[in-house]
Amino acid sequence: MDVRNRHSLTRPSPIKPGQAYTVDWRLHATDYIFPEGHRIGLVLAANDRDYITTDTAAGSITVAPARSNLTLPLVWP
Repeated sequence: MDVRNRHSLTRPSPIKPGQAYTVDWRLHATDYIFPEGHRIGLVLAANDRDYITTDTAAGSITVAPARSNLTLPLVWP
């Protein structure tokens, strides 16, 4: 997610250094069956140069885990 494109994929919005922004996005749905007792992990990665063009002016991002959430739909057999 490019924070400049938090409202639209085609029209970037200006950002201010040091300002906090909220970004929501949906992931592509994939079904998995996890054996009982296993744990699910979340990995965040930035600037995958093989997939996107790196913005040299982007600086850095900080994720606030205490203010973040991940919603997973669960289905019991």
